[in-house]
Amino acid sequence: MLVYDRDEYLSSLGDVDLFAGTPVPLGTVTNYVVRDLMMVRSLVGATYPEFTLDVVGYFMCNYGELMHMQRLGSLRDVGALYAQWWDGIQMLSSEQQKQIKEYVNELEKQRVSLIGLRRLAVRLGLDPLYHSVVRAVRHIRHRLAKKPVYADVLAAAMQTDYMISSDRAIQ
Repeated sequence: MLVYDRDEYLSSLGDVDLFAGTPVPLGTVTNYVVRDLMMVRSLVGATYPEFTLDVVGYFMCNYGELMHMQRLGSLRDVGALYAQWWDGIQMLSSEQQKQIKEYVNELEKQRVSLIGLRRLAVRLGLDPLYHSVVRAVRHIRHRLAKKPVYADVLAAAMQTDYMISSDRAIQ
């Protein structure tokens, strides 16, 4: 759903308001999860604990998902999704808008933009090769910066075992 158009899948759900209870009608996994949470809450009523949606967190999770779509070279119109996202920001308080814009500015500073190349790689079926090259470049950067390099997530997790050893166990 991050890379390809979601319309075929969503049309199989029938007559459902995909954005009921969400702050902005944005076609992201995050938004669908929030929608389901709100739907469950409305169905079970008082038996569901009261909560307040962290609106800034909600928008930043959606933003992160949009960035991920770009990184993957999504064939969706990510520019239009960003525009919807920014339209939703306009409904927030000035303090919330300021906080979100600060987060976005920080993320943009960290982002290396090769979006066109990523999209081309996906269209040509070269995305596995592209991602292999990206991993190799990250590996080299980590080595040069004297940061740890792990073969995979499992290797990284195994390096954190000392945090759960008996002498450091959380009581």
